[in-house]
Amino acid sequence: MRVLANKHLAIFGIVALALCLNVSGESAQSHWAFKAPLRPQIPSVQDASWSRTDIDRFILRKLEEANIAPSAEADRRTLIRRLSFDLIGLPPTAEEVNAFVDDTSADAYERLVERLLASPHYGERWGRHWLDVARYADTKGYVYGREELAFTHSYVYRDWVIDAFNRDLPYDAFIRLQLAADAYVDESSRSDLAAMGFLTLGQRFLGVMPDIIDDRIDTVTRGLMGLTVSCARCHEHKFDPVPIEDYYSLYGVFSGSSERLEPINPHALDDEQFAAFAEEMEKRQSNLRNFFLKSSEELEARLRGQVARYIEAVPTANDLPTDEFYEIRDANDLNPTIVRRLGRYIAGQGARDPIFGIWNQLAAVKPNEFPDALEHALATFESQGGLSANANIVDVLRAKPPSNFEELVSAYAAQFEKVNSDWDTLIKETPEGVSPPIRFSDDAREALRRFLYAEGTPFCVPEGAVVDLEWMFDEPTRVELAKLQGEIDRWIINAEVAPPYAVILEDKPEMPQPRVFQRGNPAMPGENVERQFLALLSNEDRAPFSEGSGRREMAEAIASPGNPLTARVFVNRVWAWHFGRGLVDTPSDFGTRSSTPSHPELLDWLALEFIDSGWSIKDLHRRIVHSAVYRQKSDIDENRATVDSENRLLWRFNRDRLDFESLRDAMLNVSGELDATMGGRPVELTAMPYPMRRAVYGRIDRRDLPPLLRAFDFPSPDMHSPKRL
Repeated sequence: MRVLANKHLAIFGIVALALCLNVSGESAQSHWAFKAPLRPQIPSVQDASWSRTDIDRFILRKLEEANIAPSAEADRRTLIRRLSFDLIGLPPTAEEVNAFVDDTSADAYERLVERLLASPHYGERWGRHWLDVARYADTKGYVYGREELAFTHSYVYRDWVIDAFNRDLPYDAFIRLQLAADAYVDESSRSDLAAMGFLTLGQRFLGVMPDIIDDRIDTVTRGLMGLTVSCARCHEHKFDPVPIEDYYSLYGVFSGSSERLEPINPHALDDEQFAAFAEEMEKRQSNLRNFFLKSSEELEARLRGQVARYIEAVPTANDLPTDEFYEIRDANDLNPTIVRRLGRYIAGQGARDPIFGIWNQLAAVKPNEFPDALEHALATFESQGGLSANANIVDVLRAKPPSNFEELVSAYAAQFEKVNSDWDTLIKETPEGVSPPIRFSDDAREALRRFLYAEGTPFCVPEGAVVDLEWMFDEPTRVELAKLQGEIDRWIINAEVAPPYAVILEDKPEMPQPRVFQRGNPAMPGENVERQFLALLSNEDRAPFSEGSGRREMAEAIASPGNPLTARVFVNRVWAWHFGRGLVDTPSDFGTRSSTPSHPELLDWLALEFIDSGWSIKDLHRRIVHSAVYRQKSDIDENRATVDSENRLLWRFNRDRLDFESLRDAMLNVSGELDATMGGRPVELTAMPYPMRRAVYGRIDRRDLPPLLRAFDFPSPDMHSPKRL
């Protein structure tokens, strides 16, 4: 029986693999969502009098094909309540209802729509929709005790999103700023740096960088393009044509970016109002800076003292743990990141470098050819028009010629160790009161010393954000760095008066080489990959990103009118937020496992009209809410329900319960207690004395989401949320 069962399992596995290969192969490339939208003809319909907009003709054609008549228009009281809750998340007042009911002018409905779109409450309502997509929260989730739990910049991002909707920021710019505001803003638009909270407000995963980056990849690809790219973290995507190499291409974009705390308005710190804050802030930043510099000097001295170990480890660097996975528990641990950095530096010097030219010429020589190759390398330097190898290196190699590459590496290691020791001795023996030397008098030895001490060389701590350089330090040092950073964060969060700060991403000064992690395990590095966009959404001439991390280029590729997914995914989200269900019922998955669009031509038409309108979100609202299909009654008709029980053809308007925010805000509004103050720090909605602010300003704690919110199906802020249940 066991043999039979195993046989059946094997057959099942083969069939499943074949299905996966079929889906992710040629058929997947022809999937409707991966093709550019084509502008369809506006359908002709039998009952032309019902249609108010071109949207209605797409809807009515499907209804007529099914022999279903659309529902009548809802009464005016229903329409104003529907529009008010839909566009601003609040009910209309009795006076507003009566005024609209009594207004018989032809443009009454259009004027109502414009009034609601112009309301500042519009941004609060639609900004909250986007915060679901962005997995917004005010806290980091589970963190080490040394780290501050709350974000310094969460409310700043939330307020930016609300303002972006209110000013109708074009959606393509909305995307670009959230992914790469550092590359687009200038002094006049620094407030847009807040947009990068889209990337930096995710879970912190106890500081495990591969998980933080995976969360960013998932939020970007599912949230903006409806692609489940994170499924390719450990293996080829099972259903969509997304190879594991493409996942790690995007991983390289984010691993090449570092976080930085940035004041949105640095000039505010010169204001008298912020003087006390700025003074304390500078104190805390100075403490962190000074400790970091002191720790860096100690680390550099320790690394130089281990120069032989590091040089000898370079040929086997690929056997060491990956940079993201490794933790330095002991100060004298061999740091694999330094080893790889050293290897890249040596290789980058090329075959003509006076110090490492011989190394690079012999690195790939076969063992039996090594002695002749060594002699040839030395002779090559002597005949290169005055270019000569470093005399110290030549003397060592001539005095005791190495018989293989391992011995050559050991000779280099010993020579650098001696140079470092001689320099230490020279400094220590300098008489008191005499200025210490700044170089060796011998040029050859000075060149070797500079390799150990010059800025930008592997044994010097590079410039960059402290949080991104922690990997260089041992555990006690990292704890102290985190503690000092926590003091800065807590001061920003708790100070009575503090200007807004953003946490942005910026390109690292030195780009790490992205590599595939076999089976998704950072401890199992595989082949190198390039930073580039997804092959699925690129032309045949796809080229690697050429600007630093490639984050700006990635943003341009996502926000491009030529991307077949971006506009489709967003107009489908907006449609779903209006009707309770999208034209595609899987709003964050447009891959081969997605639901089939109920109205594919309408989806393409909306996407293209959205792009042509300049990516205007308010214009998209107008197209939808002006339509006859939006104005229908929501009454159920048994005959029509028999043909289309789920109302996929939209023969009536879907009834939908109020979400938590609208329900709570409506009760406060009708009681006259709603506090309409906009923006600012989050408030505790469930703590006494209960605040009367709108729910969008409530504090969202990842570790302790209030039961009240969970009871009303508030989405988990731990990850991107496609839709409310």
